[in-house]
Amino acid sequence: VPTPEPSPAPTLEPTASPTLEPTLEPTAPPSSLPTPMPTLEPTLEPTPAPTAIPTNFFVLSAFYASSGGDGGWYETTNWLKEHTMPCTGSWYGILCDGTGTESIVRIDLEGNRITGTIPTEFGLLTTLTEGLFLAQNVMTGTVPTQLGTLTGITDGLSIFSNEITRSIPTEIGGLTALTASLRLEDNYLSKSLP
Repeated sequence: VPTPEPSPAPTLEPTASPTLEPTLEPTAPPSSLPTPMPTLEPTLEPTPAPTAIPTNFFVLSAFYASSGGDGGWYETTNWLKEHTMPCTGSWYGILCDGTGTESIVRIDLEGNRITGTIPTEFGLLTTLTEGLFLAQNVMTGTVPTQLGTLTGITDGLSIFSNEITRSIPTEIGGLTALTASLRLEDNYLSKSLP
């Protein structure tokens, strides 16, 4: 049987490639070319300052974290809900003046199973005019002297039926606008009112 002879490999012949000659002629008449943009001077507009987070947000957030709010309180509606503030977010037990300025006028968290101490920072809540109501909880510690700075409170300061100890600070006597009630009974206080 004759063996077939291998076929020769195909050869590629170079082909001529077309050459492109650059043209320098304008494609549009000069009158239709776009006009250059005018040079603009930068204008310096003032950048608005970031909105300050109100003091009451920090005070109440710290109070919530330190007093068993996360899982301990009976009612926590809207407290620390994402993107809310105490007033505009309608936090449970917080009453505001209605102006949208985060001005808290009343804190009423009575009977809410709150633990821990009354924070000294409550003295920073100077817009409180109606009252601070923390009675019938399980709060310990002392009555902070800073509560005496809440001179606008008229309707009440109520911390009865807790486990507050020691004496009543003389600064509480500075609550001269208070016309309704000051309730401190059923605690472990050792001194009468100043």
